[in-house]
Amino acid sequence: MSVTSPTDHMPALARRAIAAARGNPSWALAILGLAAHLWASRGYDYFRDEMYFIVCGERLDWGFIDQPPLIPAVAATMHRLFPGSLVMLRLLPALAHAATIVLAAATARQLGGAVWAQAIAALCVLTGGVFLGIGTTLSTGALEPLAGLFCAYALIRIIRGKDERWWLAMGIAAGIALQEKYLIAFWLAGLGLGLIATPARRVFLSPYLCAGVDTNRDCTR
Repeated sequence: MSVTSPTDHMPALARRAIAAARGNPSWALAILGLAAHLWASRGYDYFRDEMYFIVCGERLDWGFIDQPPLIPAVAATMHRLFPGSLVMLRLLPALAHAATIVLAAATARQLGGAVWAQAIAALCVLTGGVFLGIGTTLSTGALEPLAGLFCAYALIRIIRGKDERWWLAMGIAAGIALQEKYLIAFWLAGLGLGLIATPARRVFLSPYLCAGVDTNRDCTR
């Protein structure tokens, strides 16, 4: 008699999802992290900065003395669409944390890491205290880890993959991040100094770099 696997009786979509999780466990860890954030959001009342962001967003301007306009705009929008819902107010940082988990594994893969290396990278981002804290409440750092890691990932694709079109994606990510918090500028400066100190500085000759800078400028206008 033939022996069947438990997955043989599952729908095709479920089998594909299980196969994908085995080959890329970061997705399962990201879903776990997202679920944990959504569950925990209900048990922690408004953080004082979240109330401040809502008020700023209701009087939205191109910038405030202590932050750019993106997070206040998100806070006010979520508060208006879902009044009193802490889960929806904190959805953006929760999603950003989940995306950072997946991107950490993708970065490890670009650097030559096998499945175990990718899983460890994703697990570190899932359980890291700083990442958990940033993903729990809405703050001006909500997108900072994701944006910083994406810029590094794009740079890896530019240098190792010889795909200079990633300058455009990097410009968009940096532009959005600058609308959230200005600290990304120091990270970009550090990446630039690191490139200058290595033979990889040749990537500065790419015409796509100028296009990426223009895209960044368009995002911050």
